[in-house]
Amino acid sequence: MAAGAAVRIGPRPAVVGLGNVAMDVVRLLARDRADVDGTDILDDAHAALSADLQELHVIGRSSPAEAAFDPVMLREIAALPGVSHTVHGLTPEDETAEDPRSSVVRALPAQSAPESRLHVHWWFGTNPDAVTAHEGAVTGLRIRVRGEEVALPVTSVVTAIGFTDGQDALLPQAEIEPEARESGRVEPGLYLAGWARRGPRGTIPTQRADAKALAVQIAADLADAERGPDTWRGLGVLRPYLDRASDYEGWLRIDAAERAETSPGRPRRKMTDARRQRLLSRGAWEPLGRRDAGPTPSGEPDDGRPPLRIVYGTESGNAEVVAEALAVRLAERFATSVQDLADVAPEDLAGESVAVVVCSTYGDGELPSSARGFYERLTGGGQRLDGLTVVPFGLGDRTYGTTYTRGIDLMCEALTAASATLAVEPGRHDAASGLAAADVACTWVQDHLPLLTRSATADDSQ
Repeated sequence: MAAGAAVRIGPRPAVVGLGNVAMDVVRLLARDRADVDGTDILDDAHAALSADLQELHVIGRSSPAEAAFDPVMLREIAALPGVSHTVHGLTPEDETAEDPRSSVVRALPAQSAPESRLHVHWWFGTNPDAVTAHEGAVTGLRIRVRGEEVALPVTSVVTAIGFTDGQDALLPQAEIEPEARESGRVEPGLYLAGWARRGPRGTIPTQRADAKALAVQIAADLADAERGPDTWRGLGVLRPYLDRASDYEGWLRIDAAERAETSPGRPRRKMTDARRQRLLSRGAWEPLGRRDAGPTPSGEPDDGRPPLRIVYGTESGNAEVVAEALAVRLAERFATSVQDLADVAPEDLAGESVAVVVCSTYGDGELPSSARGFYERLTGGGQRLDGLTVVPFGLGDRTYGTTYTRGIDLMCEALTAASATLAVEPGRHDAASGLAAADVACTWVQDHLPLLTRSATADDSQ
């Protein structure tokens, strides 16, 4: 295929995989033109992929309960207009399972559009055996469903089940020592992160935890004068690639250009010309617009605004997105600062007049990983937070029943036990609602702005 040519997958593609990457592929293909409004998907790319689409097969070996997809993502797919669904391969146990994934899967046929433009077949307990082709084009896929052979007349196969080394891999997977996989450090100055470190497994929460631990390791190496950068081979390994790299300021220039050149209803128009990206990142020409500066990074008021600390506990990053959105929304009235609870000790909040606390829920009603240390120190250390007013907001999913937004409830119980005061009952976002968590949180905090202002300025008026 010529460089830059549009990829066409035909009217009956198959997606192999049942994780969130597979759901992203399905969601992209199943959207119609109107559904891409508000996204940064390129219209011509989406049109090339979905123009002839009639039928889509999604194939995985797992049962619904054991699959790796997020139920929220499948609900979003089920809500897309003009799409119908058939589910294959469910066992009697799957038909009665009460877990959120099984419940969402069983509901798919009932949510089908009466007159559909696209029919999606979901295959569980299914192994792909062989791809058939003729003259270089895919003509079918042979699968086994609970032991029964089935031939699907597909026109292309998209795999969403992992990755392999590229031809120019800096460090092939086979050469990575077990110790480097555990620590993330091949040697001072040369590090591994994400799937390059542990292979194609792990979720966003595990990757976040790995990344934070690796940042601590890198900081420690930087502080080690005896093994300073002059002794590191990492830069030498990367040097051939640096002419294609950009620093953060360069990224901001690309970001500003994409935002300035967008069309109505879109946040940006993605820049696909690599040469232009490099020129922009190096300041060879200026973009048409500038990125907003956002909230002040410090809680110290620089112009008379009262300080407002926003802390968050997160597993996959959603609570962090909400906290950052709140900081931007409130930046005109307050000198906002945003911190992960993993970096906050209970005593850090002593003496504060008000704090916004955003917390997600993980697993079966548990606190997210970044909030657990703070919670344990707060409940076990005897720290008192008299005078602190808390404005709480929780994230959850009603699919999980009684544990919905349990994370913020646990945090509020611990804070009030330490003599903090809740300004209001927690605001809540339901992932099943289809609404953006940041939008819900910003609307909610706007409704409570007078109360927040009074709490933040209470010390000044005394």
